Parts: sequence; C-alpha cells; structure tokens
Amino acid sequence: MTDGNHLGEDDVVAGGARSRQDPVRLELRIARGFFGRLLGLYGQPVGDPQGPRALILKPCCAVHTLGLDAPIDVVFLGAENQILRHVSGLSPNRWAMDRRARAVVELPAGYCADPLWLEVLSQSLRDSKIIT
Repeated sequence: MTDGNHLGEDDVVAGGARSRQDPVRLELRIARGFFGRLLGLYGQPVGDPQGPRALILKPCCAVHTLGLDAPIDVVFLGAENQILRHVSGLSPNRWAMDRRARAVVELPAGYCADPLWLEVLSQSLRDSKIIT
C-alpha cells in the first residue's frame, strides 16, 4: 500500500517480456500522489538486475527533468495507449509536452534506442491493463 504520496510495492503493475530469447522485463509503476509524480523516475531505484523500470504518469501531458542529473526517455500515450511520440534523452532541466497525450511514460535514458522498445512497452501496457 501507499500513503497516497509515495510509491510502494503495490504500485508495480506489470512486467512484459522483452523477447522470447531474452527474459529481461520492463517493470511499470504508476506514480500516485503529489510527491510520487513530482519526483518521477528520480524517486525510483535504479540499476535493478531484473530489468529496467518505467514510471507512468496518468493523467499527464507534460513532464520536466528539473533537478535530475541525467537524461531520461519519455513516451507520450494517447487514447487506448496509442504511442503518440517519444523523446529520447530528454536532458536535465528541460521539459517536454504533447497536448494530445493522456499519459506519459518515463524510462531510463537510452531505453528507446533498443530496437525492441516499442514491442516491450506495448506488451507491458497490455499486460498491465492500464488504459489511457
């Protein structure tokens, strides 16, 4: 459970397999409450040996990297999890926005450079049953 402001173990919502040959998974978390949304990926553990983590901000159409010391990848989602666009390597102290977006997924920098990123993220969203 969460206290409404921070992420907790119950906020882990999905993990989609990267490919049949590679069992690396993408763990999705939903930011709940003001502080969870404000901190974004900054408030998440990094370097998990089980695979990369992503943070879903919903509803959301804009994100910032104020206070971050490293870039992140950002994916904007429209209705029914349609990927509208992605921003690779959003630098610290910047922001990105898409007025059409209903949700935003924050990912570790470089994640969208992987040729399988789209397949893995789409599968993880389907598995999580999160609909934007």
